[in-house]
Amino acid sequence: AADLVNLDRAAEQAWLFKHVATQEVAYESLPFAVRAMLHGRIGRYLEQTAGDGTDRILDLLAYHFWSSDDDARKRVYLARAAEAARDAYANSAAIDYLERLVPLLSGRERADALLKLGKVLEFVGQWTRAEAVGADALELAATLEDPVLLGWGETQLAEVARKQGRFDEATERLERAEAEFGRASADEGLGQVHQQAGTVAAQRGDYGTARARYNQSVAIRERLDDRKSLGSLYSNLGIVDEYGGDYGAARAHNERALALRTEVGDRWGIGVSLNNLGMIAIHETQYADARARLEQAVRLLQEVGDGWMVAIAQNNLGNATRDLGDLDGARREYAAALATYVDLDDHWALAFLLEDVGILAARSGRPADALRLLGASETVRVETGSPRGAALDEELATNYGPAGAALGEAAALDAVDRGRRLDLASACALAFSICAPPDATEGPTPDQ
Repeated sequence: AADLVNLDRAAEQAWLFKHVATQEVAYESLPFAVRAMLHGRIGRYLEQTAGDGTDRILDLLAYHFWSSDDDARKRVYLARAAEAARDAYANSAAIDYLERLVPLLSGRERADALLKLGKVLEFVGQWTRAEAVGADALELAATLEDPVLLGWGETQLAEVARKQGRFDEATERLERAEAEFGRASADEGLGQVHQQAGTVAAQRGDYGTARARYNQSVAIRERLDDRKSLGSLYSNLGIVDEYGGDYGAARAHNERALALRTEVGDRWGIGVSLNNLGMIAIHETQYADARARLEQAVRLLQEVGDGWMVAIAQNNLGNATRDLGDLDGARREYAAALATYVDLDDHWALAFLLEDVGILAARSGRPADALRLLGASETVRVETGSPRGAALDEELATNYGPAGAALGEAAALDAVDRGRRLDLASACALAFSICAPPDATEGPTPDQ
């Protein structure tokens, strides 16, 4: 009668408000209890009419039951919507659903939801929040005296520590997790511990231990027929091959990983494998192939929202672009990766990037800056306990040779030594200055 709505579908007597503002005023004027009752009725109606097809309308069901007074369905549909969002890499939605779900739960269900929330936060690079949520889950698991939950809490916190180069802490947490999973005979957890421990060992230069740990995990994952994790493990073994300079074996492992990840539809894993194969192509001087693979990797990893892996792929893309002679393109990729690494406080990744930007500096006519970055990366590696492998040392000697020759032996040694004395913030500032466009106004470098 007031002409505020229009008939949308006559057969169903479905009406639409003419203006959103009118709808909002009408909705807000409803008493909360009436609103909750209506949302519950709508939710149950949708649930009944959908039958076995509720998976297709999980977001709608979660919305209505969240605003209803039906607490049981509220928990069910928030949990299901969160899981669907995680599977689809709709990370912001997954975080939102889980943050609303956690306060509604208690005991083991709450601890499990906290672990899922922490995992998504870690994935999107919110590492500080991920640690806080993981600590809450671990504290609750200790109260419950649940060894499996304790194990997963420790592995989750170990992964954040590993990504930031805190390898001692990561190792201690993984040892505690292994003991808890062993006490519960939890093979899935033990497989995860072996894999993470292998990655820590690889990053610390202990390739024998890394390979042994990965193979222990492979045996468990094969027994569980966990093909997604097997794809990840073949990728890990390929990285150990790469660090050891066996690029043929590295390519074979990464191609096997890519095939498995493609088979199971693991978009994130496909992006990681493309990144790894791009890096192998760089080692083998196949720079155009490397750039094509790495550009694909960046796009896929951006789609799934893993900012840390995007930065790693951008770092490698910078290497391929640099070695193709496109120094301006390399600067852009390095600057993007550098900004992410600094934001995440990832010292392990920064050591590699400082070395790579140093090569760019050498090719841009800045030999002293190049060698200072080389020295700065050595300090970071000592502090994190992540030495270079022999193959990388050999590559760096070749790439930095012209800078040393340009300066002369004494000046080159002095530049490296000055770089070793730079703190990390100053080293990163120097790297940023090298990544600036060549026509940009350059200020003094950190130790001038």
